[in-house]
This record gives sequence, structure tokens and C-alpha cells, in this order.
Amino acid sequence: MLQERTGESDKHFQRLSSLYIISKAMGSTIILDELLDLIMDACISELDADTGSIMLLDEEKEELSISIARGLPKEVIKNTRIKLGEGIAGTVAKEGEPLLLIGKVKDLRFRKIREEEKIKSAMCVPLSVRDKVIGVISVNRLIKPIDYTTEDLGLLSLFASQAASAIANAELYSKAESRIRELTKINETIQSLNSVITEEEEVFNLITDALNEIIKVDFCSILLHKTEDNNWLWIKTSYKIPKEMIIKTRDKLLNIFTDLSDISISPEHLSIDIKDKSMALKGRDFKSFLALPLVVHGNVFGLVNICSFTEKAFNQDSLRVLSTLVNTAAISFQNVKLYRGMRQKVSELSTLFEVGKTISSTLDLEKVLALILEVGVRLMNAEICSLKLIGEEKEIVLSTSSGLSQEYFSTRGTTIGKRKSLAEEALQEKKPVIVTDIPNDKEYEHPQYVIKEGVTSLLCIPLLVKDESIGILTVYSNRQKRYTQDQVNLLSAIADQAAIAVANAKLHKEIHNSFLRTVKALAAAVDAKDPYTKGHSEAVVKYTLEIAEELGLSEEDIESLEIAALLHDIGKIGIKEDVLLKPGKLNDEEWKVIKEHPMISAKILGPVEFPEIIMLAVRLHHEQIDGRGYPDGLSQERIPLHASIIKVADAYDAMTSDRPYRKALPLEVALSELKKGSGTQFHPAVVEAFLKILRREQEGEQANLQAVS
Repeated sequence: MLQERTGESDKHFQRLSSLYIISKAMGSTIILDELLDLIMDACISELDADTGSIMLLDEEKEELSISIARGLPKEVIKNTRIKLGEGIAGTVAKEGEPLLLIGKVKDLRFRKIREEEKIKSAMCVPLSVRDKVIGVISVNRLIKPIDYTTEDLGLLSLFASQAASAIANAELYSKAESRIRELTKINETIQSLNSVITEEEEVFNLITDALNEIIKVDFCSILLHKTEDNNWLWIKTSYKIPKEMIIKTRDKLLNIFTDLSDISISPEHLSIDIKDKSMALKGRDFKSFLALPLVVHGNVFGLVNICSFTEKAFNQDSLRVLSTLVNTAAISFQNVKLYRGMRQKVSELSTLFEVGKTISSTLDLEKVLALILEVGVRLMNAEICSLKLIGEEKEIVLSTSSGLSQEYFSTRGTTIGKRKSLAEEALQEKKPVIVTDIPNDKEYEHPQYVIKEGVTSLLCIPLLVKDESIGILTVYSNRQKRYTQDQVNLLSAIADQAAIAVANAKLHKEIHNSFLRTVKALAAAVDAKDPYTKGHSEAVVKYTLEIAEELGLSEEDIESLEIAALLHDIGKIGIKEDVLLKPGKLNDEEWKVIKEHPMISAKILGPVEFPEIIMLAVRLHHEQIDGRGYPDGLSQERIPLHASIIKVADAYDAMTSDRPYRKALPLEVALSELKKGSGTQFHPAVVEAFLKILRREQEGEQANLQAVS
């Protein structure tokens, strides 16, 4: 008897010693996977088990899943999910009490144990930290004939209490590391989104890459609103999926957000569990869905949505990550739109400029009118374009067209009568006329003719010369189209050139003026980004032209300078407002961003193939005579005179205007700065010429004051 007790004491002491050694080992690592391996192996070894598992609790889903196991099939480990209160493990986790199981289990609370497992004895104990269950440890004997005892259960419970603390600490460390990785990825993505991006696809790829790494989504899509026709047409997904699937995805999004203007960014409005079987991919149904609106200045212009094949896959952390990325992506999408718009505007300017050059080089009216039609169709993305002129008998004659069938001519003839038609309305009122839905427009005369041509919408622009209507230019669309003011302005510019060609009067000047009006609108759009620089481009143009005339430059050089001065700051469209409008001193990184704007300007203007003199003046207007300017650090004669002229005009207007970081400098201070920088910062001859201009203006003002007094 004494020997048995001594043997049991030795065994107990040995187990406590092993427990102590294992506890020290658990304290040597905070890597969760390593810790779980150590705990599992120790349990199997010390408790002489055939199989075992550690299941951790997902609090949000209220279910246990196997984190590590020994002796169980891979499929069981991967697929086992046990709800709280269900089965042995679920009951132990819910009640927080250990269970010792011997022989066949008859308790109806537990699932039936598979006969092929032949479980002889088992123990399941909770992993608890501060009375909070975080999981369970289970060990089983399938082959060994000896049953577990209450002493074994006590040892496993003691072991579990120490293991639980170690696991909790490891989970905290794992979450901290995960959070650091998440923040690092978010920061990298935001920095990339804040760089110069020219395509929506690039924004989408950055977003999906970050989401896949942080949240591990199964599907991502972005839906953007097309303002010009008030429709949701552009959708980008993370898979190449059939068109019908894209339509279902789009409709699903729009059904959820029926009134996008009233979206409240909160999780209960955004995260849903999907039961619609039509929302599936590759044969698997989506179970979770999370979406956020793209909002800029209170306007919703798109949606970002993510889906998962898993139920309740998204939580507050998912919402936080998606919100952070979406807020930055919204600005990036708008910048892409602005950048593309600028590129389009510049392309339009180039085309108009080329049209003007062609018109000025030929007296062949037929050739000129054909060119006008070709440009109208291309720039307006129209199916049909027509040009009607007022004939000698004051009748409106269809002179030429692109896209109209021969049947239209044979049916309609070449002369449109003098009844009150849309054409006459545009000519008499001398303003554009728009029809969005011809088949249902009761005021449209003879709709059957254009309906047969497949036309649904049209835009008419009168051709005016000296406020006299000489004809009308019309573009047609085969769908309901809401023409924007920009499109009206663009077709008006084309119509202006057509009118000039037809009238054959003051050709070059009128084309140049039309070109400059559009350039000024482009410059005004850049100035509008910064309220402090409103009218800045116009002021720089004024001073630039005055200096050019004072220096005796040619008319051609002066025209080039006017365009360059208007476009000199176009690159600022790619600079973030928080840098551009910062009220205080810029840091080194922000100053580096500001110094990129001449290169962005050159990038925007590059595809247009402006004359080199204009491109160099725009790119190099921040270079200094002493070589300390940017972007290329040029000096002396290597800096074109045109760039030096714009630099002085730009600097003077900047000094004499209010800025976010300071008030306007007094005139005397500005003049002093120009003199001080002559020969180092500024070209001496340019400064001298500008000072002469300013002195003459001052003398003239003084003379006027004396005359008044």
C-alpha cells in the first residue's frame, strides 16, 4: 500500500514538474501558432492521449473552430464549426465547466459520437481568462484501455488555466502585429492614392490589393455614376464575370441604396447577410455583403462593395478599414476625373487649334465644312452631324451632313421650309436648342424623318457672325442624352469656327479668340481650386503681355506667351488641397509636392503637341538665373526668355495678392523684391522692362490725381 502511495506521489510530482517546465516553455514565446503547437504536444504527451484539439471561440459568430489538433483528419480540422451550447465542446465553452467522459456517452446534450472513433475516455476543459471563456482543450483515448480520472481532469484544468493566459497574450500580440500590418498597408495605399493617378483602374487595383491583404475579401466591385446621362454604367470587379452578373451586381447595389443622396455611413445600413441565390460566383453563394458610398463634398458619386462566401464575415474592423480606404479613394476618383477632363479639354483645344490652322490655310469652303462635320462628330461623340446655312433667299438649306442616309435627302429634299422649326428657333433666338427625347417631344416638327434615322436626341447651335445668324450646326444621338454645358460650349466653339469659315472674315483672329476663351476657361478651372488665386492666370497674362510688348517681341511670340501664361499653373490640378491651401509654412515633403506642378503641367499638355516655345515656357517658369530654381535647375541663357517673362509676372502677382499663409505685400516691398532678385532669381532685362511699365503706370495715376485735385 505504501509503495502504491509512493508511486502515485512520484507520478504526481513528476506531472507537476512537467507542468512547471511546460509553463516556463509557454512563457518563452508569444507567437500564437508556436504556442498552440507546444500546448497541444504537451497535452497529448502528459495525459497519454491518442487525439486532441484546441478550439478557440469567435465571439462575434459565437462559434468554436479548431485551431490545432492531433490525430484528426484534415477535413475535420478545416470544416468543424461548433456553436455555443452545442455538442461537448460547445457546452463546456458555454457553461465554463470541465467534463470527464468515460465509456459511451448517453447525455442527450451531446452529439452522438461516431462509432468508428471508439472513444474510451475523454476530457474537455474550458480555456478561461478572468472568468471569460476563450476556447476549450479536448483530449481523447481511442485505443488505450485506461480511463481518465478526476485527477487527470484536475491536471488538465490546471494546465488549461496557464495555457489560457498564454494564448490570450499571444492573441493580443497577434492582433497588435495584424493591426500594425494593416496600418502599414493602409498608409502605403493612401500614399499611392494621393500620387498622380490618371486611370480609375489604377485606383481600383490599389483598393482591391489592400482589401485582399487586410480583410481577405472574395469579391470586390466599384460602381460609378455617370453624370452626363444620369445613369450607373461603369462597374469594375475583381473578376472577369459575365455581363448579366455585372448587371445583377449593379441592380443589387442600387436596390440596397435606393436614395443615394440620403445615405448614412453607418454599419447597419451597409452590412447585410445575403440570402439571394442570384448573388453567386463560381458556383458559390455570397453570404456577407458590405458597401460604402464614394462621397466628395457631400455628393455621392459611386459605391464600393465587398462580398464574402462566409456568413458574418465583416465586422466593425472591416468597416473601419473600408471607410479609410474609400474616403481616400473618393478623392482619387475625382482627381482622375478632373485629370481626364483636363486632358480632354487640352485635346479639344488642340483640335480646335488645328482646325483653325486648316481653315486659315484654305479658301475651299467645301473642305472646311467637311472638316467641321468630322470634328463635330468626333469631339461630341455623335452619330450624325449636319450643317445648315441661310441661303440667298433667306431659306435654311441643308448644306452638308455626316451620318444621314441617302433616303433622308430624297425624302426631305435639300430645303427646309420657313415654318417655325427648331432650326429657325435657334437662328432667331441666337441660342442653343436641345431636344432630349424627340419621339415624345410634341413641339418637334416632322419627327418621323429623324426617328427613321435612329435619332433620339439633338443639340442645335446657331452660326453667328457679328451677332447675325448665318446657319446652324446640329449633332444627333441615337439615345436619350442630356447635353452638358461643357458640350454646349464645345459645339459652340466648333460652330464659331464654321461661321468664321463661311463668312471668310477675320479668320485667324476669331479662331485664336475662340481658342483663348477655352484656354481661359481651363485656366479659371485651375484657379478655382484655390480661392486665393482666383484670377491669378488672367493677371499673369496681363503682366506677361505688357512685358513682351515692352521688350519688342513679335506678334507670334506674344500669342504664344499668352497661351503659356494662361496654362502655366495647370499642373496644380494634380496637387492636393490640403497642401495647396495650407495656411502655414510647408514642410519639406509638401514643398516637394508643390514643386512637381510644372512637370504635371508638361505631362497634361504633352499629348497635345503645343509648339515647343509654349511647352518650355510652362515647364520652366520656376527656373532661376542662378540655377537654384526647379524642376531642372537651369541657369542663365539656358532658360528661355518666355519662361523668364512668365516667372516675373507670376512672382509679382503672387507677392501683391493674399495667400493662405500671408497677406498681400505692399507695392514698394514687391518692387524691392524684384530688384533684389534681379540677376539671381529673375532675368535682369525682364525685371528692368517690368519696372519701367510699373513706373509709367504710377506716373499716370499721379497725373490723374493732380488733374482731379
